[in-house]
Amino acid sequence: KNIFYMGETAKQTKVYEQSLNCMRAVTYLLQVEGVKKISVVTLGSCSLLGAIVCAVDKRVTNGAFLFGRLYVEYPTQIVDADGVTENLTEQLAEEERAQAWTMALAPQSYATDINVPIYVVNSAISPSIDITEVNKMYYRVNDQSRLMIVPNMFDCLQDDYLKSVIAWCNGASVEEDYDISYEQRDGEYYVKVVTSVKPNDVAVWYCVNAETRAKHWTKAKVTQDGKNGYVAKLVLSQANCNVVAFAEIKGKVTLSTTLLEIPVNGATNLKPPSSIVFTGEGDYSLIPVGEQKAWLTNGVRIKRAKGYLDIVGMEGKCFATFNLPQGNSQILSRTLSFDVCATSQCQLTVAVVSDFGFANEVYVARENIIGDGKWQRITVGVKDCHSVTDGKLMAENKKADLIVFKSTEKFLINNIILV
Repeated sequence: KNIFYMGETAKQTKVYEQSLNCMRAVTYLLQVEGVKKISVVTLGSCSLLGAIVCAVDKRVTNGAFLFGRLYVEYPTQIVDADGVTENLTEQLAEEERAQAWTMALAPQSYATDINVPIYVVNSAISPSIDITEVNKMYYRVNDQSRLMIVPNMFDCLQDDYLKSVIAWCNGASVEEDYDISYEQRDGEYYVKVVTSVKPNDVAVWYCVNAETRAKHWTKAKVTQDGKNGYVAKLVLSQANCNVVAFAEIKGKVTLSTTLLEIPVNGATNLKPPSSIVFTGEGDYSLIPVGEQKAWLTNGVRIKRAKGYLDIVGMEGKCFATFNLPQGNSQILSRTLSFDVCATSQCQLTVAVVSDFGFANEVYVARENIIGDGKWQRITVGVKDCHSVTDGKLMAENKKADLIVFKSTEKFLINNIILV
């Protein structure tokens, strides 16, 4: 039976069977190993579920850490071993079983029972995790736990973030004197952060209209406001919208505040929407992507370099961006234009991803890079991208959530514009 199967009672499930085995493991630790203060942390990825049994051990001084979600969504359908799609909603009586599963067996039902301090590490743009749902569940864990939201990185960690995890496990002290709020001044919106850390160790990230997993996070400019306070002005193009923001506070253990929801009404001094996706002057519109497994660091970081005529661009083999300033529904009728520079011949793949985080439908176009060391202008008709599964063109009713630039060789990219 599949992991989400549920019979007449909650005991008639695979999750219950696994929970029983987990209880036996806890009993072993108590009676044979003699440990105390045991706690259980559940975790999952897609349809895979598991549990971490935590106990007091003199070798570990600061609790556990968790990469991933504190919740699991009940799926609408599954695919069995024979490749047959099974619609789960048709099996449910007014979704009562789905609700019973969520309330009784899903990881979120255990969050309040976690006793050890947890260092919760999550990506702000994960295709499998909704950071807004993680944020809600984080409020239910104990007060000794800490949160780190990794901005503009998929499910992996850079070295500096990984050092925070190691420091946490080694018992590094964590500063608690931080707070985040927002205020409105003459139609302009600001995020306020109260902390005693140095200005270079505070960063504010915000996202406009973050209803889906395809979130474009922008790094705001932070200025000092008083002795222990900082403010960051939000640059907006809409007078009425919803904004979420968080502050990243660096230290021995890098922390994030929880998400701050900002309802924007009647904002002034708006910045007109731009067709520019990325220029070499900015670092935060492009997301570096590497060949890594979940949460393993593998040199995935933002790297700028000089190309022909000392023009600076982003260097790497794969980049992604959610920065589609003209709106998802309008991009299909436009052309994507950008500059590339490479020292060897290679093929560049431009991919458009629709329904990011769920169906992940991919449409691609391919262009050749000359590789003579000079800058080369490339234009790609996004509406001419073909599906990687059936070769069909992207339908007009599909939304473009994400654009990816990928090659087998290193290249520089700059001046990405929708024209």
